[in-house]
Amino acid sequence: MKHQHPLGGDIQGMKLPISGHWYTIRMVDEFKGEDRQITGRVNHGTHEIELFSKVPTSQMEEVLIHEVGHCFLYHYGHESDQRAKARIERENTLDAFANGLYALGVGAFLMDKANKEAKP
Repeated sequence: MKHQHPLGGDIQGMKLPISGHWYTIRMVDEFKGEDRQITGRVNHGTHEIELFSKVPTSQMEEVLIHEVGHCFLYHYGHESDQRAKARIERENTLDAFANGLYALGVGAFLMDKANKEAKP
């Protein structure tokens, strides 16, 4: 199933250069193995960002910003603390960061950049 972005292009398979690494965006209909409702996640081993396909475009853009924030933190050594309190604080900080940047149009910018990178 194609997941079109209003700026054009199929979101599935788009790529973003993040901290010197290429991350592929994948759309998923469910997150297996999760005991909570999530709308995105990143796998640093495979360099994949997964976005939940059943949310509005505006939320998808905000989730993409949030996941890109995890990539920045990971590549600069700030994702190693997995204690529950540290993880919750990090998630809350990234939520606020993503919401603010989305309000400035960064979500549409990232989707447009990923769309351009996907073209030969």
